Amino acid sequence: MHRFRSLHISTALGIALVLSLAACGQSFTAQMLSIPANSPTAGAVIQAIRILSFNNGWAVGGAYVMSQPDANGLVTIEPTVGALLHFDGAQWNLSKYQHPLLDLVMPSASSGWAVGYFGSILSFDGSAWSPQTSGVTVTLRSVAAVSASEAWAVGDNGTVLHYSNGSWQQVTVPVTTQLRAVRMVSASEGWAAGANGTVLHYTHGAWQQVTTQATFTLNAIAIAAPDDVWFGGGDMVDNSFSSASPALLHYQDGTWTTVNGFLGPISSLAAAAPNDIWAVGASGESHFDGKQWDNLQDIRTHGTLFTAYLNATSGDVFDGTLFVGITPGSMFSYARGKFTLLYQAPQCHGMVTFNC
Repeated sequence: MHRFRSLHISTALGIALVLSLAACGQSFTAQMLSIPANSPTAGAVIQAIRILSFNNGWAVGGAYVMSQPDANGLVTIEPTVGALLHFDGAQWNLSKYQHPLLDLVMPSASSGWAVGYFGSILSFDGSAWSPQTSGVTVTLRSVAAVSASEAWAVGDNGTVLHYSNGSWQQVTVPVTTQLRAVRMVSASEGWAAGANGTVLHYTHGAWQQVTTQATFTLNAIAIAAPDDVWFGGGDMVDNSFSSASPALLHYQDGTWTTVNGFLGPISSLAAAAPNDIWAVGASGESHFDGKQWDNLQDIRTHGTLFTAYLNATSGDVFDGTLFVGITPGSMFSYARGKFTLLYQAPQCHGMVTFNC
């Protein structure tokens, strides 16, 4: 259970990348969750987006309920249901899962993994999603694929899992801090990051901790090139987005630097090339052109940006298009110098939710 002062809880109800919420099915008994203090939300939240083609896209997330403030002005957040959303070229179709899902990777149209609370892992075989045994019960917060037969997942308490030869196995790492992001350069190299500026580097078959100047929480990783990696994050002060201390950490050719100037925590990064990188978060969106970070178009009035996906598939109809989820329940695309509102999700009982 995690508690927040209600004054600082975002009034937006969460991110929902949804075109149809008509099918509201079974519910289950809510369990108390430990929600990180740098991402308090309530309602429906989309945590990851992957667009594979014009008629094939996936998104994962979950729904939460925020309690009324207690005598001390504190609230609790409880989960209600997880969500898998599939775009078939005409509409988004919702399938529910018993626990919220926090990340998604699709190495191909016929393979993928999603991870989430209570050690949840789902795998996709091209036609259906099925649970896989993770061997852990901690929250898994990020997943990255090397191929259709190899993947990595990270989560709370320094948990690192490796999928190969058809099963997930826990791997020993030199940290016990919460890990919030993992991305792979190749089968032999990768990066993981999390709380307190923790950075892990995978080389020579093992994960080793890397010393950097960062002490803030790292929420996201974007690999622009093998020796050009960005880490984004930030920590709130007194549980307030407005007084957060965000920053970017940049690794290039063996040198580490930090980049400041953002007004709120960075929640997601997306990179297509060293001169085409996006950071999104409480302060809106910012683009890096290889020389500097700029806010190309301010859409902060729409809410907090929590997730971003940059389609860099050469020749695809969405090549170069940025997809972002924004509170409350909106999806935008960015292409040809313009942000376009693609959808505003409906509300159910006063909030955006997958559990009508």
